[in-house]
Amino acid sequence: SPYRTQFNEAILYLQEHGILRKLKEEWWLKGSKNCTANQVDPSSGELTMDNVGGVFLVLFLGNFVGLAFALVEWVWHMRKIAVDEK
Repeated sequence: SPYRTQFNEAILYLQEHGILRKLKEEWWLKGSKNCTANQVDPSSGELTMDNVGGVFLVLFLGNFVGLAFALVEWVWHMRKIAVDEK
Protein backbone atom coordinates (compact mmCIF):
# COMPACT_ATOMS: atom_id res chain seq x y z
CA SER A 1 0.00 0.00 0.00
CA PRO A 2 1.36 3.45 -0.83
CA TYR A 3 0.26 4.85 2.54
CA ARG A 4 1.69 2.08 4.74
CA THR A 5 4.92 3.93 5.52
CA GLN A 6 3.10 7.15 6.34
CA PHE A 7 0.65 5.35 8.65
CA ASN A 8 3.46 3.48 10.39
CA GLU A 9 5.41 6.70 10.94
CA ALA A 10 2.34 8.52 12.26
CA ILE A 11 1.48 5.69 14.67
CA LEU A 12 5.08 5.49 15.82
CA TYR A 13 5.10 9.27 16.44
CA LEU A 14 1.87 9.04 18.48
CA GLN A 15 3.26 6.14 20.48
CA GLU A 16 6.63 7.79 21.17
CA HIS A 17 5.01 11.01 22.39
CA GLY A 18 2.54 9.21 24.68
CA ILE A 19 -0.51 10.38 22.78
CA LEU A 20 -1.82 6.84 22.28
CA ARG A 21 -1.51 6.15 26.01
CA LYS A 22 -3.42 9.35 26.83
CA LEU A 23 -6.15 8.51 24.35
CA LYS A 24 -6.44 4.98 25.75
CA GLU A 25 -6.78 6.31 29.29
CA GLU A 26 -9.35 8.89 28.20
CA TRP A 27 -11.55 6.60 26.14
CA TRP A 28 -11.15 3.19 27.78
CA LEU A 29 -10.40 3.86 31.42
CA LYS A 30 -12.02 7.20 32.26
CA GLY A 31 -14.74 7.05 29.64
CA SER A 32 -16.06 3.70 30.81
CA LYS A 33 -17.49 5.27 33.96
CA ASN A 34 -19.94 7.30 31.90
CA CYS A 35 -21.13 4.34 29.84
CA THR A 36 -24.89 3.89 29.86
CA ALA A 37 -24.91 0.55 28.03
CA ASN A 38 -26.46 -1.25 31.01
CA GLN A 39 -29.27 1.27 31.43
CA VAL A 40 -32.55 0.37 29.73
CA ASP A 41 -34.32 3.06 27.75
CA PRO A 42 -38.06 2.75 28.44
CA SER A 43 -38.93 4.11 24.99
CA SER A 44 -37.14 1.24 23.24
CA GLY A 45 -39.10 -1.98 23.35
CA GLU A 46 -38.52 -5.39 21.93
CA LEU A 47 -39.36 -6.18 18.33
CA THR A 48 -42.69 -7.86 17.67
CA MET A 49 -44.36 -9.14 14.52
CA ASP A 50 -46.08 -5.76 14.20
CA ASN A 51 -42.64 -4.17 13.89
CA VAL A 52 -41.12 -6.60 11.41
CA GLY A 53 -44.19 -8.08 9.71
CA GLY A 54 -43.73 -5.85 6.67
CA VAL A 55 -40.30 -7.32 6.02
CA PHE A 56 -41.74 -10.82 5.84
CA LEU A 57 -44.55 -9.60 3.59
CA VAL A 58 -42.06 -8.07 1.15
CA LEU A 59 -39.96 -11.25 1.19
CA PHE A 60 -43.02 -13.43 0.57
CA LEU A 61 -44.24 -11.25 -2.28
CA GLY A 62 -40.77 -11.14 -3.83
CA ASN A 63 -40.49 -14.92 -3.70
CA PHE A 64 -43.96 -15.30 -5.19
CA VAL A 65 -43.19 -12.92 -8.07
CA GLY A 66 -39.87 -14.68 -8.72
CA LEU A 67 -41.57 -18.08 -8.74
CA ALA A 68 -44.28 -16.79 -11.09
CA PHE A 69 -41.68 -15.42 -13.52
CA ALA A 70 -39.73 -18.69 -13.39
CA LEU A 71 -42.89 -20.69 -14.10
CA VAL A 72 -43.88 -18.45 -17.03
CA GLU A 73 -40.36 -18.65 -18.45
CA TRP A 74 -40.35 -22.46 -18.14
CA VAL A 75 -43.74 -22.76 -19.89
CA TRP A 76 -42.57 -20.37 -22.61
CA HIS A 77 -39.40 -22.42 -23.12
CA MET A 78 -41.33 -25.74 -23.26
CA ARG A 79 -43.79 -24.25 -25.76
CA LYS A 80 -40.92 -23.02 -27.93
CA ILE A 81 -39.32 -26.49 -27.90
CA ALA A 82 -42.66 -28.10 -28.84
CA VAL A 83 -43.15 -25.67 -31.75
CA ASP A 84 -39.57 -26.19 -32.98
CA GLU A 85 -39.98 -29.99 -32.97
CA LYS A 86 -43.13 -29.85 -35.12
